[in-house]
Amino acid sequence: MHSLRPADINIGNILNAPSNRQEGMQYISCICHVENIKLKIARVEKGLSQQELADLCEVTRQTIGLVEKGKYNPTLNLCIKIATVLDKTLNDLFWDENKR
Repeated sequence: MHSLRPADINIGNILNAPSNRQEGMQYISCICHVENIKLKIARVEKGLSQQELADLCEVTRQTIGLVEKGKYNPTLNLCIKIATVLDKTLNDLFWDENKR
């Protein structure tokens, strides 16, 4: 098994390469346990409240709040939904260059 680089993690690569799905989930798991200020900034820039983003992603407002605080490890599917709604890539929202 090889390690995925930041450039390897995007919605297209994950959806089109099922063999990368498990590695993609590990990637998301590793990086989502920190406060996600990028997610909050992207949500606010898009003009969405936590509730509005939650509704569009079909989750609760509490879930979005916990993801933003780094207290909830979202599934890969939820990460993809959030990125799609916010017109961002997974890298934009969930990759932290300082954690590499």
